Order: sequence, then C-alpha cells, then structure tokens
Amino acid sequence: MEQNRLTIKGMSHIIPPEFSEDGECSRIMNLRSKNGIWETTGLPEEIYKIKDTNREIIAIHSNEGYVHYISYDGNSLWFEAEEKDGVIVETNLLLCQQADIRKVEPIGNTLTVIAADKISYLLFKDGEYRWFDGLPELPEIIFYMNEKRTETEYCQGYTLVNQIQSSEGHIVSETDRTNLSQYYYGTYSICRTRLKKEGYFAHPFMIRYAIRLYDGSYILPSPPIPLAPPQSIYQMNDIQCICNVDGNDNVSTIQGNNVSISGYRLYYRIESFDLAAWKDIISSIDVFISDEIPIVKQEGFGSEKDKGYHYEIQNIGGKNTRVLCFDLPQLTNDEIKERILNEEVFYHIATFSDLENMKPDSSGQVPFQCDYENITQQKRLIPDNTSHHSLSASVSYAYNQRLHLGDVYTRLFSGFRPVQFSTAQLEYNGIKTESYIFTGGYVKVFLHGLEGDSEVFCTIPRLTPVKSLVPFISYPDQRAYKMEINCTDRETGHSIRKTFDLKSSTHHNLAYYYSEGLVPINLDIENLDSGTPEPETQEKNVIWEVPNKLIVSKTYNPFVFPEEQTYTLSNGRITGIVSSTAALSQGQYGEFPLYIFTTEGIWALQTGNNGIVYSGQHPVNREVALSPDAIIPVDNAIVYISRQGIMLLQGSESQLLYPVFQEISDRLPDNDYLFLPDEVQDVVENNIGTGDFLKKCTGGYLYPRQEIIFSHPDYDFVYVFMLNERSFYRRNLQVSYLRSFYPDLLAGSKEGEIYNLCNETEGNQQIALITRAIKLVPDIYSRWRQIFIRGDFEDTDLSVSLWGSNRANGRYYCLNHSIVNHKAPNGIPLKMLSPAYKFHRLAITGETRKPLHIDAIDIQYETILANKLR
Repeated sequence: MEQNRLTIKGMSHIIPPEFSEDGECSRIMNLRSKNGIWETTGLPEEIYKIKDTNREIIAIHSNEGYVHYISYDGNSLWFEAEEKDGVIVETNLLLCQQADIRKVEPIGNTLTVIAADKISYLLFKDGEYRWFDGLPELPEIIFYMNEKRTETEYCQGYTLVNQIQSSEGHIVSETDRTNLSQYYYGTYSICRTRLKKEGYFAHPFMIRYAIRLYDGSYILPSPPIPLAPPQSIYQMNDIQCICNVDGNDNVSTIQGNNVSISGYRLYYRIESFDLAAWKDIISSIDVFISDEIPIVKQEGFGSEKDKGYHYEIQNIGGKNTRVLCFDLPQLTNDEIKERILNEEVFYHIATFSDLENMKPDSSGQVPFQCDYENITQQKRLIPDNTSHHSLSASVSYAYNQRLHLGDVYTRLFSGFRPVQFSTAQLEYNGIKTESYIFTGGYVKVFLHGLEGDSEVFCTIPRLTPVKSLVPFISYPDQRAYKMEINCTDRETGHSIRKTFDLKSSTHHNLAYYYSEGLVPINLDIENLDSGTPEPETQEKNVIWEVPNKLIVSKTYNPFVFPEEQTYTLSNGRITGIVSSTAALSQGQYGEFPLYIFTTEGIWALQTGNNGIVYSGQHPVNREVALSPDAIIPVDNAIVYISRQGIMLLQGSESQLLYPVFQEISDRLPDNDYLFLPDEVQDVVENNIGTGDFLKKCTGGYLYPRQEIIFSHPDYDFVYVFMLNERSFYRRNLQVSYLRSFYPDLLAGSKEGEIYNLCNETEGNQQIALITRAIKLVPDIYSRWRQIFIRGDFEDTDLSVSLWGSNRANGRYYCLNHSIVNHKAPNGIPLKMLSPAYKFHRLAITGETRKPLHIDAIDIQYETILANKLR
C-alpha cells in the first residue's frame, strides 16, 4: 500500500490532462487559495440596490468629505445616492439628459461627462450639482476708439549745420535732415507720452479678450482685432517750417513750429453676454492689447531727389516766404501689415468681473487697471485657439488631478460672427465706414481636413447691426482657406455675399484675410437676388478623429487642454490609458508613470520637470491589449490580456503570467453524483475556455487579496485570477459591470445590486472542486483504498465522489460517492473498494454554511501492473 499527498493547485488547462500535474483542477468555484490552503469565499457585501434596473453606477465622486454615486440609464444621468456616516442613502436626483455617455471622470468638485460627440460638466457646490453643456459661448464685445484729445508742443527753431545755398538749389544736407527729423520726433514723442499717460491712443494697436477661469487659465480667445483712430494714422505728414533767408536767398536757420498729435480713448460695447450661470467657474473677461504700432520712424527724412522734402513760397504776413515742407519717416503699408500679422504679445489692461450685470447693449470706457505707459510690465496672454473647437474622446483617464483623453474627436468651431469684426466707428484710419442691419444670414468657413475638406456654418441673428469690418478678419485654425459672409441687408433687401481667401498665419494658429492699406472692409460688393440666403449645404465633415492623439488637461482644471500638452503616440489607435498605482515616494511614480495602450503597442510617458507634464514618450513593446476594459493597475505594475495571455507590465518589462489561449478543455464527469443546485450548475458545467471569456471581459483588482476579477455580462459567473498562485477559480456572481473605487472594487448586477467585492460576509455558499486527471504513478493502474481530505468542515452538506477512467480526457465512471453532512473539524476520511484505473478525478461539491478550508488530500492506493482494459 502506497500513500501520496495531493496539493490542490487551482484551475489550469494549459497542459493536456494525461500530462498535467496532479492537483490541477478543471473547476473550482467559490474557493480561493491562501498560502496553499483553500478557503471558501464569503458572500460579497451588498452596499446598495438601484431601484431602476436600467441604471448602472457610472462614476463615484469623492471629494472633501463627500462620496456620491452617479448612475446612468442610457439617456439620463442621475445623482443616485450619497454616503452618510458609512451608509449609502438614495438621493435619486436627475442631473441631465445626455445620450451616448462613454465615461464620467471626477476631477476635484467637477464631473467631466464625456459623450460620443462632446464633453459636458457637472459642478458640485453648495450641496447641488450644476450642469454645463460644454464650454460657454464667447461674449461678443466690440471695441472702438472715441473721445478725441489733442496734445500740442512747440518744436524749437533749428540752426543748420550746413547752410542751404541758393546757388546749389537749396539742397538740405543729410546731417541737417537727420537733425531736423530728430527735433520733430522728440517733440512728437512728448505729445505721444502725454496722450499715453492719460490713456489715449494715437496709433493702431491690436486688441483681444479671453475668458479667465478660476485657476487663472484662459480659454476662447477672441479674434485679434486691429484698432485704428478715426483719423488717418499718418499724423506727422506735411510738416511746414519757415526758412530764415538772407539777401542771397540762402538759409541758415529754420523757425520753430507747433506739433500736434491726437489720440482717442478705448471704448467697448457688448453685443451678447450670457455668463451669469458660469460665475463659479469663470472669474472674469480679461482684455489684452498689443503695444501701439509706432508709425513714426526715428530717421531723417529723405532727400529732395527722393521726394523727401520740397519748398513752397507762401504769403505769410504779406510777404512771400520760403517754407520747407517734409514728412517725418513713417511705416509703409507693407510694414504696418507685417507688424499686424506678426504681433504675438498682448498685455492685460482691463477686467470685467461682474458677470451677472454685464448686459447686451451696455457700453462705456474700458476700465484700465494699469498705467498705459507701463503696459509692458503687465501679464501677457498666451492664446490657445484650439479651445474654440469642441472635444470628445473614446478613452479617458483621470490621473494626478489631470484629465487625459485619447483617440480624440474634435468638432470644428462654427466661426465668428461679423459683429465681432465690426469697426463700430464712423471713420477708421480716415476712411468713412458703412453701416448695415442684417435680417439674417450665415458665415461659412472652408477648411482642409484630414479626410477631405470641411465646411462649418455660423448663423447671423436677425436685425444685427454691423459697420464695415476691420481690415483683419480670421478663423482660429491654420487649416481654414476660405470664408464666405452671406447676409441680407434690411435697407436694400439685397442678399450680399462676400468671399475672402484666407492665408495661414506663420506665427499663430489662425487663418486670416488682410485688407491692404489698413482699409476697412465693406460688405456691399456682390449683390445677389433678394431674400434671406440659405446655406448651400449642411455642415460637412466637421468632426475630425485623431486616433493616436493624447491630450492632457491642466491640474484641477478639466476645461483646459493646453496645446503644449498634446502627444502623438504610434500610428495606431489609443485604446487604453493607465498608471501603476503605488508611488515610490510622495508625489513620485517612477520613471514611467503613465502607460498608453494602442493598436500598435504600448507606450510609456516619462515625467517632466519645470512645468512640463511629460518630457518623453517611449515605445515599450508591440503587445496589443485584446480587451481595453481589462487593462488593470495593480501594485507597481499593469496587468493586461494580449494574444500570449495574461501579461504583467512592470517598468518597461513585460512577462507572461498565464497563457490562457493555450488551454485545452477538459470533459467533466457526469453530474449525477455532483449534486449541484440549479443556480450554480451552469457555473460549474459551462465549458467556455478562459481565453474566450477574457477576450471581451472587464477587469478589476481586489487589493486586499491580490486577485483580479474578470467579468463578462453574458455569464452568471466571474473568473478570479490569483496573482500569487497564478491560477484561476470561478465565483457564481453575476456582474454586469465593475467600478474601481480605490481601495475597493464595486460590482453591479442586472437586478441593480451593488456589491463591494473587497468586503465579504458569512452565509450559505455553494462550492465545487473538480480535479483534472490524477495519475499518482504515470501510465500505471492504481486502486484507491482510502482518501483523507484534510481541513475543517464545520457545517456542510457536501458530495464527495471519486471517478476513474483509462483515458485522461475520456468518460469517467463514478467509483465512490459519499455525502458529508456532519461536523468534521480535522478532515473527512473516506474508505473505498474500487477497480484499478490509470486516471482518477475527485469532486467535492455542495453547500457550506460556515467557512471551511481544504489543506490537502492524502491518498492510499495500490499499484496494479496489469488490468483488464476497459
């Protein structure tokens, strides 16, 4: 008689049963291994039940002392319940109606609702959630120059270095031209400084405004607008100086003269403004301007040959007097254009913070909050034109209080309305402007798209008053190439179409049209038929997908995704974003804190310094995760499923934990002696392979037990992978979805129950343990005489059966069956007398009302060298 101790090793089907290691099991249900000892799993703790079974928990919002459970039914988002004193209490409050929500990501007190076509927000404040359907609309504010002021300063007379000789044609030397120009430039500068000190503008400048959020970041910058005074920008033309001549008509001195410069204050008028509901998110509307474009050059005027000056004989005081006439050197139209196109620096000058009282049609002087003379010391605007486009994504992940979006969808901005380019002045740069009142219309912008051209539309409201447009109009994307303004003028009844060919800016992310000479743009060029124009087509190709793009928000601010925090990874589609959970030290997550899964492999993002979120991106391997919902962070590593099987990614190295796709299914013994209740019979008998189950599964990690739960909505059980044992068992638990809420893992059922899988309670539990083929001595017949199941069986109703066969994966015959329904604190001894077989299987099934554990199985047997073949 021989004896052998059998150690249970968990479910495994990698090796064919005739070669598998003794102790491997075909089925284990509701038993887990702890240091080699198998214990019953408890019943999962039910923490809440959703009354409406169409809903499921989509997010858990935990922040500053509150825990909220957010549910979704496919069309509506609900504030389902909240935690009070450790108990989850129903609230059942409707938050919003939104179809196709993919995920809800909490960042601080804000929930980011990511739907298929847009991103919306829920802000929790003062005990309630407030819904924001996307980003706000940019208010329409027109700026113009008004309230003229003129400064005059006397320019002293000038003694020529080189006398102007009559015999030489009254030529002014280069030295004197330079010196005289400097005299007048200095006097001009005194006048200009006085104007600046009082807040008046004498020359063109650029202006724009933007929405300032609670953290000081800016979104939705307005288009850059060039402002020019009503009068001509060339104020230092035709300077006339009286020449003091001698008897020979030679000139030695030039008399002094007054220099006058006019400037204007900056005013605003609000056309549309609706931000009162955003007061908890938006701090203000901030106004920014460039420095004035200095029209006058600090150079000497040109020679007579270059027509830099000329003489006139004027009757002054009854005498014919020689007058020297010249223009101070000033910027040409091309130079002014270059300055406008390349202007990059905008300084903060004013803030509108009373959002609730900013009303349409209100106007006034822009409230300067700085000394205009020291404008260059003010905060600068870094405009992000991409914030005008709407975003969505297939993949999202909140990490380090930043929202990460992958496989990004961009809905193109519809464009600015003409009123935002209106001059709002009777004259602009000395040119009279036209006035219009539109009874309807639209603006159409054409862009070169990723997959063909795109067309976007922006409607013009009825009875919109507009003056001639400023000479610089734009669309906030370099890929735009044409703009059409189609509208109906109320006075004439004519439909007006104006087409502009846009150019891509080399300094900004915008496309523009510039009217040469800084001439305002009139809209009455092309008259069409009467009536309100209709768009020729609907919007075309307005949603662009960039599957390999990752964008990252600012910290604690999911409203802003800076352009510099955009990353391109591989040429495939991003399918998952995840980080390893355990920090190496406070705030430090190792060299590669974030992993990006794509259809062409896994990438790692390297932590940056000095404000750079991620300084590098590196391919880790070419593995593709088969189930994006089963990319699971564990302690210091990531578990995912590839074609090889269950993989563990740690640092930049991957290792195979379990090759699930190499499994060979076992045929189970007949169930006549298994005594399985109906509710668990399918859990045990279902022959789906682990690999097939995991291909479309959802995964979650049980931190206290170092187990990974794999659920599938089509099955009433889950697979549990024990990391330490590297083997599986099943639990008869119907799970529709899993939600990780560190350190807990929540599961929802079809009936609305919400379980905390990390907490278990005692209760009646169905168990099953069915071994694979046990050989004891390879290829030798053995006759089992006695088995002793070592463990603690306190309150059970178990069926213990022994089966035999001469083919490892053939039909097995029941050799012994026993019912154990008594207390057995030390184990279960079973004696038997049975024929000899090459292969045996042991099945333990039934119900336990108190926890049990199975330590090992001792077998007494005798080997038989020959036996009648069956």
